[in-house]
Amino acid sequence: MIKILNKSILIIFILVVSIIGLVSCNKNNIENDNKVTLNGTLIEKSKAKALSIDEINISQIHNKENNGMIIDKIKNVSDFNISDIWIIYNELDNDGKIISESKMFLDMTLLPGDVFKATFKVKEASEGINITSYAYTTNDNDVVVNFKDGSVKVSEKSNEVVESGEYEVLSFSDIEKIEESNDGDTYVVKMKNNSSKNLGNITLKIVEINKKGEYIKINHESSYSALKPLEEAEITIKSYKYTEEIKLIGYIYDDVDTKSNIDIDLESKEAQISKY
Repeated sequence: MIKILNKSILIIFILVVSIIGLVSCNKNNIENDNKVTLNGTLIEKSKAKALSIDEINISQIHNKENNGMIIDKIKNVSDFNISDIWIIYNELDNDGKIISESKMFLDMTLLPGDVFKATFKVKEASEGINITSYAYTTNDNDVVVNFKDGSVKVSEKSNEVVESGEYEVLSFSDIEKIEESNDGDTYVVKMKNNSSKNLGNITLKIVEINKKGEYIKINHESSYSALKPLEEAEITIKSYKYTEEIKLIGYIYDDVDTKSNIDIDLESKEAQISKY
């Protein structure tokens, strides 16, 4: 009888310890749900929500001046740089029903405090949009923020990213305005291949800035030619009519010798390298 009693006590003790362990484990999971590891540091989930997105002004959707587009302000409210930004949104009809799912890519880096006045292309029948999530990359991670469930998913950065120094093989002249117009000004910039390599498919990433210092448009301007070592070329850029100035924020080229595509970000001083 004593042996049976002792055995029963032992079983009860094990069950109690197990329950306490489960409760403790669940408690830790709940606490960890409020934090994520970003760039090697455990931070509050809210701090990983790097973008502040203003509400859409619905009256702008079919304004002729905006060409059937709507404009929204996107601001980096974090204390770190973010790049490769995707904004995912639904287009809605007059009854709030989803017409289509769409997304917009910002091929640039937003520094802390930077504002992008985004233009969303919409269908003729659209009466509004609903932004459902956004994604971005930072130093070590890819991040997805979902507005539907409030989740923040962090994973290791998928693309190979290195310091851009040795890959910045092009030099540029100052961007010169050569013509003014009510519909937008025209600029020209000269570039030179300072490397000993042949470069192909050169594309400049040019951002346009309004009077408030907000980014309003990103252009990808191509030279349509290869550059031999020490060879020079010139690219002409036509700006949007509300643009106050333009800025070179990066460039892309093919390293023909190593069969690599190099994407240079002059803001973050990083380069993404892809083999082909």
